[in-house]
Amino acid sequence: MGPIDRSDTWWIIAFGVDRDTGARNARQIIDAAAGVPVDAEVLSTDPWSARTQLVDHLRRGRVFLAGDAAHLNPPFGGHGLDTGVGDAVDLGWKLAAVLDRWDRPSLLDSFEAERRPVQDRMITEATANMRVLSTELLSENLDADDADGEQARKAADAQIQATKAADFHALDPGARHRARRLAGRRPGREPAPWTPRGGLLPHAWLGGGVSLYDRLGTGLTLLVRCSRCGTSGSVTSARSETGRG
Repeated sequence: MGPIDRSDTWWIIAFGVDRDTGARNARQIIDAAAGVPVDAEVLSTDPWSARTQLVDHLRRGRVFLAGDAAHLNPPFGGHGLDTGVGDAVDLGWKLAAVLDRWDRPSLLDSFEAERRPVQDRMITEATANMRVLSTELLSENLDADDADGEQARKAADAQIQATKAADFHALDPGARHRARRLAGRRPGREPAPWTPRGGLLPHAWLGGGVSLYDRLGTGLTLLVRCSRCGTSGSVTSARSETGRG
């Protein structure tokens, strides 16, 4: 369970409860989960089933699929939103590049090549997180204030660490893509595969309330290590403010 807003609206997922039982016994289910009677007002019930689905293709002509339209996974680990935002970021800058004419339309072909492996990986991770549900971590004396309760809590902790750690320490789905094909090569040459090294530049505060991303601006900025600089931490930047630089 968890809060929906900052006042008094909450949600709760009751595993293994069918539609009719959920609607008929909603208040009893809430009281049981809370451990005390809470006199809740039930605003709605929404039966659902966890799904693992991935489309065959993310693009067909001028149509692109992203987010829940492209992939569905169990909610454990929070991968659905993360992966959907990653889809939008990847597709967004490529559409901007093509529309602003600082890269060719073939750049858009890299969207599926980049994102589909990430989506498949996130579905696999979310499915693994679902193998042990919260109902399987319960025992009769879990909250008992005695030696048996202490032992039950230690056993639950061990099972959580062994089976649910990835649920709470989720992967970062958008930081890196294993391989991509980019356009912008010389005419007549087949674009070669490019495997990036590194990832998304971490956010940092530079003092005075100024963010690193404030300094980078709104254009595309590429930071690379300078092989001829004396310090390994030196970087150079190339920026396109207009989309044509």
